[in-house]
Amino acid sequence: MERGGGKKMKVLYSPLDWGIGHASRSIWYIHRLRQQGHEVVLAADGGALALLRVTFPELAWVRLPFHRIRYARHLPAVWKIFFSLPSLLRAIRREHRRVLALTEGQGYDLIVSDHRYGVWHPQITSELVIHQLWFRLPRRLRFLESCLFRLHLKKLLPFDRIIVPDEAGEPNYAGFLSHPPGMPEALGEKITYAGIFSRFLIPEYCREMPLNRIYDMVVILSGPEPQRSELEKILVRKLRRKEWQVLMVRGLPWKKQGATVGGNIRMVSHLPPDLFYNYLKKARYIIARAGYSTIMDLTALQRRALLIPTPGQTEQEYLAEYLAGTVRFVTLSQKALAKPGREVLEEKLAEVEE
Repeated sequence: MERGGGKKMKVLYSPLDWGIGHASRSIWYIHRLRQQGHEVVLAADGGALALLRVTFPELAWVRLPFHRIRYARHLPAVWKIFFSLPSLLRAIRREHRRVLALTEGQGYDLIVSDHRYGVWHPQITSELVIHQLWFRLPRRLRFLESCLFRLHLKKLLPFDRIIVPDEAGEPNYAGFLSHPPGMPEALGEKITYAGIFSRFLIPEYCREMPLNRIYDMVVILSGPEPQRSELEKILVRKLRRKEWQVLMVRGLPWKKQGATVGGNIRMVSHLPPDLFYNYLKKARYIIARAGYSTIMDLTALQRRALLIPTPGQTEQEYLAEYLAGTVRFVTLSQKALAKPGREVLEEKLAEVEE
């Protein structure tokens, strides 16, 4: 996507900090902007800022915090977000005021927000990167989805452009989340379907390199707590002291690298993209959350994987169900995985190999 008609722009780029998925998919877009000669300034916080600073240490940055949500262990994520809506809306208003202040007199030509509704400016061209135009609700609340979509429109319309990282037609990777029924004309005119965003579409990160060890399995952990840690514990319990050599990438770029567990599980907090690419390409099995950024990465790699959606996160549950049975993905619930024994896991991994 060319920007600025040849003019070199100053761009403020701000991904959401709920897990590191929004930041990881931003790597591709930031790389493209810099290839086109634009100056990029990062505006983020937490793990998102940590990941982008590791990837682009030369870029200027400002801290732009947002309301943190820690998902409950037993309450579905959608309910946690629902009960947090008043504080979330206040946080979006604070975020918007902060953006107005930090852009004042700074000469920005473009603002790119990855799923941050307050990161826009009425006098600066503003883009929103988002794949979730339509929200999936629990089965008993599905009748409210169209009403929620109309409310969502109010947060989408202030942006000049809406960049959807998915295919425009069939097949696509996000189903009706990115292709909502009854798209209003006012929204449709702003939307650009840009195809998948993935750091593994950047040639510099996708070169073959020698590895000291090739792992049978790579586990990609991601997403908000406590469910990220919960899945980590379940998989360590299932996989330790087994015949598989496992690399577990914990999705914690701000932490120090880890250690070996059970003699066969190597825990690392984060990997640089080129090393990560080689481990993923050469692994026999891949296990990951059903986050959309992870799905785009695996699609770019053309790798099959076992997807375990975050419990109660209806977006991931929908994506896993939508993509289950395709040539690339198999799905398993965390509840089924947590049951005693390893038979279910082994059965699903056998499906991945078919």
